[in-house]
Amino acid sequence: MLEKLLNIMKGKGEVTIDYFLYEKTGWKFSDREALKNIQSFNPHTGKGKLDDGAAHCRSIACIEFKKR
Repeated sequence: MLEKLLNIMKGKGEVTIDYFLYEKTGWKFSDREALKNIQSFNPHTGKGKLDDGAAHCRSIACIEFKKR
């Protein structure tokens, strides 16, 4: 999904992305490669539950877009 969004913005402005990883101690900066196989926790099915206390996502991409 991220690639589709970035393709839409391509050539239309400046894009900056910060990646974050959730761990037991909280959120920390990361890089895209490190987040490649991170699994979110689905509180409705219990799938992906670990002992880290994650409410759902364990990785996020924060995108800043400045239109030209």
